[in-house]
Amino acid sequence: MIIKSIHGLVAYFFLISTVLFVIASFIGFFKKSEFKKANMTLARLSFISCHTQLVLGFLLWYTQGYLTLMSENMKAVMSDKSIRLLAVEHPAINILGIAILTIGFISIKKSALDQTKHIKGILYFGIALILILSRIPYKSWLNL
Repeated sequence: MIIKSIHGLVAYFFLISTVLFVIASFIGFFKKSEFKKANMTLARLSFISCHTQLVLGFLLWYTQGYLTLMSENMKAVMSDKSIRLLAVEHPAINILGIAILTIGFISIKKSALDQTKHIKGILYFGIALILILSRIPYKSWLNL
């Protein structure tokens, strides 16, 4: 399915841009350097790619029948570890992670001080990254 392939490809863009942004925020915070245009570009790439992931994920979630399966037999969904990951845990935790990242992105844009921008990048984007990494379905994503 083409949507699943694009969803997997955009995940790489998200992970790379977010990891680089968090690292750059750490470096900028500890070196007390200015929050440069490159920092904001990485934050924006992370923001755009995670929202693209959200839209693609909703399409996948609906087209792969998880909504129907959950409405017909939620007990079966919750008792099967692999289905529960894809149908419930992955979407719920990733939506939470995207919400946190979005709050961080908006907060960074509104902040005036460079050190504040760096610390918000570390906190918000770092927490979002940890949440999202915790619920990636690695077996299906990496074809294991």
